[in-house]
Amino acid sequence: MLLPIPPCISDLCRKFRDLNKKEIVFLLVSTLSILSCFCLTIERMVSVDKSSPDFTFTVVIVVNLVFCSYYIATGIFLERPYDVMMFIIGAIIILIYLIVNYSIGTTTPYRLARLISACVLCPIIVLLGVYLAWNYYRSGKLIFRTVGAVEKEQVMYKIMYKFFGLLQLDLQLGASLTVLVLKHGDDVSKLQIGLVCAVGILTLSSSLSGYFGVRLENRKLMHLYALLWICLPCYAVFNIVQTAIDLVGNTPAGKESLGQVTCICCSLSICTRALILYFGCKVYRSFGNGLKEKEHDLPLQLIKDKVRALRGA
Repeated sequence: MLLPIPPCISDLCRKFRDLNKKEIVFLLVSTLSILSCFCLTIERMVSVDKSSPDFTFTVVIVVNLVFCSYYIATGIFLERPYDVMMFIIGAIIILIYLIVNYSIGTTTPYRLARLISACVLCPIIVLLGVYLAWNYYRSGKLIFRTVGAVEKEQVMYKIMYKFFGLLQLDLQLGASLTVLVLKHGDDVSKLQIGLVCAVGILTLSSSLSGYFGVRLENRKLMHLYALLWICLPCYAVFNIVQTAIDLVGNTPAGKESLGQVTCICCSLSICTRALILYFGCKVYRSFGNGLKEKEHDLPLQLIKDKVRALRGA
């Protein structure tokens, strides 16, 4: 599940014709980079031996590309600065994965082509993305259309969407960690299957309880999220220790590359969860101030107004 998705009606979701030149360039370059990386990764996935660590790595890349596609769509068409920033972070994470995968292990033309395309397009994405995210944040058009001009409610709205943005990133990293449990594509033990199921269920349950807990201002769901919050950091620390132990021995180049990626993903997951805890507490303290009603009632009211206008016409 990707979070959050409001009704895509014209008053909240912009059309392509509403985008300015910088937004169009950013959207085209980002789409081009995602498609090029996706095609190269799929080509590699179908050709590589499933017993190779490269197979697991390609699945991780595909998972991250799916999340980046979502970030770019909601960030641009809904003017969400935090989703644009999540896209930038996601692009940088993929670039780091590619650099580690290329520097440690067997050098192939495929890896070199994928790395070059990422290194060329990533700086453009980062520069334009930061510029657009800052403009969206400064203008606050979506916030004004949703909660009005009351400064207190605007501040609460920004904190809420910071929490949602980090929740999306946490889900992305959790999905990556779930895949990284599979060290080999065709040699999967019962323990690995159990870990995949457990981590996947905990990650999804944590994201759902956090999202709906804030969206509905449900304190019980937030208490559930607090209980589930500690699970992924504990698993991340366990993974770092286990990977470090594996890397001490004579680890093949491919597995070493996968181990480095696992450590990076686990470290990012721990940092993300720490930020989620901070913003989650701030959101929790803002419950009961009317933000839920405005967030829910605005789309419904806009739909009713459109229906009345169509009937009148």
